Amino acid sequence: MLQPAPVKNKWLYGLVFLFSVGLVLFPFIALCFFVHPCADDFEFSKWTNFFVQNLHYYTQWSGRYFSTFVLSLSPVHWHSFFGYKVWSAAFILFFAGSLYVFTKKWVQAFVALDFVVIHIIYIGALLLAFDSAPSLVEGFYWASSAVTYLFSSALFFLFLTHLIVVFHEKKYQTAFLLPLLLFCIIGGNESWMLLVDTTLLGILGYELYRRGERKAILMALGLLLWASVVSLIPLLSPGNAARHLQFMYDKDPNPAFSIAAFLPSQIGMLMFQDIKSPFFIIYIVITFLVLKRSHLKQAPIKFFPGLFILLVGLGLLLAPVSLITKQAPGRVLNVVIYVIISAFGYLLFSLPQYSKVFQKVVL
Repeated sequence: MLQPAPVKNKWLYGLVFLFSVGLVLFPFIALCFFVHPCADDFEFSKWTNFFVQNLHYYTQWSGRYFSTFVLSLSPVHWHSFFGYKVWSAAFILFFAGSLYVFTKKWVQAFVALDFVVIHIIYIGALLLAFDSAPSLVEGFYWASSAVTYLFSSALFFLFLTHLIVVFHEKKYQTAFLLPLLLFCIIGGNESWMLLVDTTLLGILGYELYRRGERKAILMALGLLLWASVVSLIPLLSPGNAARHLQFMYDKDPNPAFSIAAFLPSQIGMLMFQDIKSPFFIIYIVITFLVLKRSHLKQAPIKFFPGLFILLVGLGLLLAPVSLITKQAPGRVLNVVIYVIISAFGYLLFSLPQYSKVFQKVVL
């Protein structure tokens, strides 16, 4: 296996990388200038007192306090439709940026690579994220959905990145950002709330299982307690009752049967959504070539504990979807796709450290 070689002409590689990312993002950014606000975009923009209006949404409509806070800042409030288009583009750019930060830190945690190879892996992941998303329209071009799902997904990637910095690289002094990220993610979307709580519970259990540093265990416990307390804010929102009344007829009367019968098929369907993408094959091939020429590091988390956290997280994300009698909105399924893409990346990089058979195949 080869150690990463020093890269000459870094500025040239940087320009090529920026051009490549720009080429991928250009059509999606260009489409932003053809979108217009609709439905909830106008509703969130109608306010005379910013804080009173956000309190009204919390008590009468939804516990997503952070999403409603951001949506209330829509340029539509100031009658700027052009600002709305720029706003939509900004969310896509922020998502692409957070995915880059996460991909770079995640790959570097497993293997020693130069930044050129990391950039190639990132472009593959970015193409896969756009190509396999069940609904680009709802996920990227409707601000009321983009803030709730796309923006929250980007924050979740930053959260995972910071978890690697704190718990794997042992840079505990930077942990002060995690409570803030947790507050924003939990208030952005219930799906990510379930996933961050599951992730922190898994990290605490893993640190206890391997008898990690006392500081790491206390930090994981503190973050889990903080996330549990913050999760009560959306869960106890009086506005949830109004949303329940609106959607109560879409729920299956036999929830246990629905989850048992449809949860596996939901996971299988969404995994197929990824696998059928041509960029998935490219992503797999690139990763195999990278592993063949790279020096493996000690994985941030062992294979089976990581797999268990991923499966529990996917189950919690899709269990509510399995209770809906009609087709789940594409914007909701987008979130699950991003988790599945991350799961594939985890499996590809962690399997060689666990399985001798897989080591022979790729190494």
